[in-house]
Amino acid sequence: GQLLQLLTLRPPKVVAFDLLFTEESQDPDQDTGFADGLLLHPGAITGASADDLGGEGSEAALIGLTEPIPLKNIEGNVSALRGEDTALIPVEVVRESSKTGFVNVEPSRSDGLRRKAPLIVRVGNFVYPSLVLQCLMSGEGIEPDAVKVVLGDRIELKGEEGEWIIPIDEMGRMWINYRGTDSEGGNDVFEGTGAIVYYGLLYFLNEYGTRLAGDSDVDWLSHYDTTDGEKVALPGVERQYLI
Repeated sequence: GQLLQLLTLRPPKVVAFDLLFTEESQDPDQDTGFADGLLLHPGAITGASADDLGGEGSEAALIGLTEPIPLKNIEGNVSALRGEDTALIPVEVVRESSKTGFVNVEPSRSDGLRRKAPLIVRVGNFVYPSLVLQCLMSGEGIEPDAVKVVLGDRIELKGEEGEWIIPIDEMGRMWINYRGTDSEGGNDVFEGTGAIVYYGLLYFLNEYGTRLAGDSDVDWLSHYDTTDGEKVALPGVERQYLI
């Protein structure tokens, strides 16, 4: 709570906690203080996890302040999404003070590395954004109704400041990019743009009040390469990285 109060001196667009606050504290005042701090930030996000809890978890259309993505906006087999019939969600005072994003990212069965990350997760008959996708939605003021999903192809998001197209597989997952621009493969040409964009969701860090201080090896991510080899700077972006 104190940290969130300090952040109001230079408020970021998004404050995301990759943590689960699913159990009440021994001191209820601590939960209340944390919730009061979350309310200071419209872009506050806390974690949830789709898990098989044997009917003990929550399956609801509305998780606190978080609405599901409308099923009418999703093309494809929703049952193929990563998900369960129940979920671990933040305690009431926390989920009523912040948006929620799902943190489910399973490692590969072959080598234990996380190669794909779900951008959407199923809980019962509802579909919610992952923590990563919720960061983008909250930061750009994008409501769930403005999200369109074509499983096996892409997620489209439309906000007041722009549009985003993110490649996904049939399970709603994006590739996690551990490679640089010199690597072949793992990239996609967005139709109509003439730009080669590497798989992954872009975090516009300077807009969210965060920097990658001292990481000169990410300088290349401040531009994109056109199909004729020209390097074009991304407007208004000093640093960004790929999840």
